[in-house]
Order: sequence, then structure tokens, then C-alpha cells
Amino acid sequence: MNRSFALALFACVTTLLVGTAAIAQVESTPIPRPAKPDFSSMQFLIGTWNCVETNTRRATGYGSTLTYTMDSSGYWINEKTLLHATSWDRYPSVAIDKTTYDAANSRWVDVTTDDEGNYGMSTSSGWNGNTIVWHPVSLTSVSSGNVVSGGNTTVTKVSGSKYTYTGSFKESGGRTVTLKGTCNKS
Repeated sequence: MNRSFALALFACVTTLLVGTAAIAQVESTPIPRPAKPDFSSMQFLIGTWNCVETNTRRATGYGSTLTYTMDSSGYWINEKTLLHATSWDRYPSVAIDKTTYDAANSRWVDVTTDDEGNYGMSTSSGWNGNTIVWHPVSLTSVSSGNVVSGGNTTVTKVSGSKYTYTGSFKESGGRTVTLKGTCNKS
């Protein structure tokens, strides 16, 4: 037998044996699906809401329309916000929020993006009575360029068809802007 042929045969047999051993070690147990979040505390949000917000940066309030839906996967509540045009911002914009429960870290998570390049993430330990407090983890304000940090946002459920919220953010110049809003279900 030719030496080159013998080496090639040895390489093939060795590869086959190593490959077979590697395949034998591959786990075959199916990955279990995580439990779906219990959205019962947030179920009242499902539907369309009309909101009016004021803040210390603007002289007049401005409106938005929010639509909450359950994601077809059952793992998220989706929120689509249409910010109406105003005298100082003639272009309406759209923001998308996705909210879920992170069971591994025992917290609610809200991920936000909008059509102007802004994004953010907030977390909450959940409802305490009729109030939930969201803590910003990260955010950017590409469109205005001057928001450097966010404060907590507190949402208060007034009824099944009304909620209020308060919050704040800090501008690059050091000013803290406070905001408050009221939302009513359509």
C-alpha cells in the first residue's frame, strides 16, 4: 500500500471517528419555552388612548394617540404612539414601545424606538397598588440632541379608562424639565 494512500485513509477514518464522537455528545433535549408574562395588571391598557402632556419647556400642552395591543406571541404588549404636530414641531412622529416581563431578573422591561432615531429602555419592579414607576436604563434623544438623562416616570391608574403620568429629563445645559400627562381611553 502506498504511503500517501495509507495516510489519507488514516485521516479519513480518524475524521469519521472524531465526527461520530462529536455527534454523540450533541444534546437532543428540546429547549423549553419560557413562561409567558402575566399581563393581568396591564390588561386595562389594551385599546386606544388620547393623551395630553404638558412640560416646563413648552407654554402649551400637546397631544398624542396611543394604541396598545397584545403581541401575537403573547410575550409583549405593543404600544404605538402618534405624537401630533404642534406649533413648535410641525411633523408628527411615531414611537413604538414593547413591554414584557423579565422573569430571570424579576422586572418589567420597556423598549422604545421612534421614527426620528430615538431609542430607550426602562425597567420597573411592577405595580404597587395603582402606581408603576419606570426607571430609565438607557436613552438617546437624536432628534433634539440635548437630552442627557431621564428621570423616573410614574404612571397612576385612575380608572380602567384613565391614567396619569409624571416624569422628567435633564438637558445638556443642566436644566431639568418636568412633564405630566393625562390619558383617556377612546
